[in-house]
Amino acid sequence: MSASTRWRPAWLVLLPALAGCAQKPSAPPAPVAPTEAPAVVDEAPEPFADRFETLTTRLEEGLDKFHVPGMAVAVVYDDRVIYAHGFGYENLEEKVPVTPRTRFAIGSSTKAFTAAAIGQLVDEGTMSWDDPLTKWVPEFTLAVKSDDAAAQATIRDALCHRTGFTRMGVLWASGDVPRKEFLAQAAKAEPMADFRETFLYNNVTYTAAGEASARAADVLWAELVDTKILQPLGMKNSIILSEEAKNAGMAQGYLWEKEKKQFKAVPMRSLDEIAPAGAINSTVLDMTAWVRMQINAGSFEGQTLIEPATLKETWTPQIDVGGSMKYGLGWFIADYEGQPMLHHGGNIDGYAAMVSFLPEEKLGFVMLSNVSFSPMQDAVRGIVYDTLLEESAAPAAEEDVAAFEGKYVAGFGPFAGKSFTVSSKDGALFVDVPGQQNYELKAPGEDGKRPFAVTDTIAVKFAEVDGAVNAMHLFQGGFDFELFREGYTPPAEVPLETLQPMLGRYEHSVLGQAEVLVRNNRLAIDVPKQMVYELFPPNEEGHWAFRVKPDITIEFVPAKRPRKVVLHQGGQTFDLTRVKKAAGDGPSMAKLEKARRSGKAERALGKLGVVKVTAKVRFAQSGVDGTTTIFVAPDGRMLTRTDLGKFGWSETMVAPEGGWEVSAFGPQDDLVGNQLAQSLLLSPLLYGRRLSTVFDEVEVEGSGTLGDTDVVRIAGTKGALPTVKMQLDAKTGDILQSEYDALWNGPGGIRTTERLSDYRTALGLRLPHAMERKTVQSGTVVVTDVVYSTVDDDPATLFPAEPPSDK
Repeated sequence: MSASTRWRPAWLVLLPALAGCAQKPSAPPAPVAPTEAPAVVDEAPEPFADRFETLTTRLEEGLDKFHVPGMAVAVVYDDRVIYAHGFGYENLEEKVPVTPRTRFAIGSSTKAFTAAAIGQLVDEGTMSWDDPLTKWVPEFTLAVKSDDAAAQATIRDALCHRTGFTRMGVLWASGDVPRKEFLAQAAKAEPMADFRETFLYNNVTYTAAGEASARAADVLWAELVDTKILQPLGMKNSIILSEEAKNAGMAQGYLWEKEKKQFKAVPMRSLDEIAPAGAINSTVLDMTAWVRMQINAGSFEGQTLIEPATLKETWTPQIDVGGSMKYGLGWFIADYEGQPMLHHGGNIDGYAAMVSFLPEEKLGFVMLSNVSFSPMQDAVRGIVYDTLLEESAAPAAEEDVAAFEGKYVAGFGPFAGKSFTVSSKDGALFVDVPGQQNYELKAPGEDGKRPFAVTDTIAVKFAEVDGAVNAMHLFQGGFDFELFREGYTPPAEVPLETLQPMLGRYEHSVLGQAEVLVRNNRLAIDVPKQMVYELFPPNEEGHWAFRVKPDITIEFVPAKRPRKVVLHQGGQTFDLTRVKKAAGDGPSMAKLEKARRSGKAERALGKLGVVKVTAKVRFAQSGVDGTTTIFVAPDGRMLTRTDLGKFGWSETMVAPEGGWEVSAFGPQDDLVGNQLAQSLLLSPLLYGRRLSTVFDEVEVEGSGTLGDTDVVRIAGTKGALPTVKMQLDAKTGDILQSEYDALWNGPGGIRTTERLSDYRTALGLRLPHAMERKTVQSGTVVVTDVVYSTVDDDPATLFPAEPPSDK
């Protein structure tokens, strides 16, 4: 369901935690956990029968590799269940093994059930895919961003996440606000993107679509799905309401704490109010009936549940997700070896699911597990399909992979300047992605690309340059990212002296200021808020193509002594006019620190004692307002309290020795390691301090503009934490924008952008009094009415080592 997104404190706001965590930590499972014998299944046809032993082995390997306490997997082929197996434990403390009859939460895999139930009502003529949501749920009046004043979000828009609104998690995560009430609150939300232009995952809009179907059928949503889908499919062990599921018995859910390298038990979250987005609980044996119905175009054991054309409408792409991935109505649509692959995962506190099928092969599977955010969800698709569908051929000759091993330096996005390490084990290659994990690569295809074992949407290809493997290309989302081996620089393809007239800064009124420079002996352009794009030499028309995506080009006008750069992308052109001031003429870090009066600020800070910061906060994409209060001690301890009224609250304490978080959105969470270190770094006083004191290293990367303001771009690093990219006012040294990856308990980091404004002197420091903090997942948090003061409270009582017991 992807409901759980842990954000660490950053400046004035701690986004509410949307996942519950634990009671006491438990030990990891034994390296080889017991496996349950397969349930009674149909005899598998050739060539599948002799591949199940390999499949079981590979799934068992994934259990330990991807930190999964327990899981069950079942495979369906041509209306038959041909494999069902349990792995690991449904309860680590009691060492209860998982079986194919163990019940798990399926999370957002529920969304396809919601779409199918609506499809059944479409068949009956009760409702239409293109009914406005307000026809059935009048209180859910989304203010979509469209040039058409009459535009309204429809059932279809909600089911494919193209309303322009993102997640709205704070509306429902506490579980205390009734569905009708939080749907009405969404009318106050602000869109994040244009209507029907961008895929933005949203559980609240999905709930609205489910509620619409319930009102159209004049029953509760749970009753609708139970009577029209679960019962006809014989899914007797599938339960929707949370309390009923708890009473009937569930696998214990866990969270893998990567910093502590241990599992933590997670209480089951009630999803009753947001049920259409992710509330079903089931077993893999029950779920095989659902997959059989999908593979058989809407029929199950002779009964048509949904018309084939209607069901296939749910499989039809409605919006681009990114790269080759599309989204239908309740299904992601990808490609597997040239054929469509339908799938949908589910993530909710303590559980991760994956349901997938290949319509052309009439092959599908279900994986249910009792851990949050596991890479196993993506890996299992490759494991199942590759194992069962691989060609029976003579073994390929062993490949000498030693030539590919080594470190390759990235120059893109959050990985800029970081090394990807390629290694091998037992003949298989692995790529260690900085800040993530060591990903296994599949064997190369005819095109030389080696897909990641966990997902076919990412692949690498090694290239021989100057007689050796000195480059690695990473393909993702339609882009070709090139990484060079550490210490290697490619030879110049055109004389470097011919590039000199083109170098400099070029500005566009909307795009901002870009810089043309030389990198890796190639002409390149640094595009604002994006990355440095290296260019191919010009074609006959004088167009320099982006190496990462050749359908984007630039040309210099005039070619020899250019006054502007013309950017060609997607049938549009953008003129960037040369800026007279030469690149690199911006102030040094020393001058910036002098402008910031950071020395005076450090002296003032040492005399302040405990600082109190109060502010109003607004979660713009949820339409929710609240307040936040932060106490900061001289030794770095920080207590943050955020109050969103009936929508919830959170309290976070960080200190050098440890930290914790409690909230209405889940039980206590412990902060350790890099998560804790990042929380301590991103103090609300950071923006008024000497940056060389806060960070281990501060580097000036260039200059440009932010809106109408000349800025200097700098990068701050501290230990192993993600780099913080900042843009400082060239005159005052004020930090106007910062970007970083917020760490959490899931994979990777959450890209976060903060815009800071209204700088004034407070407590002897020059500090911002307004801020906007933006992530794709949660939208924009607007902070206003900031007040800084000092307090005389005893730090021993103000900063408790343990969270309050009465919350």
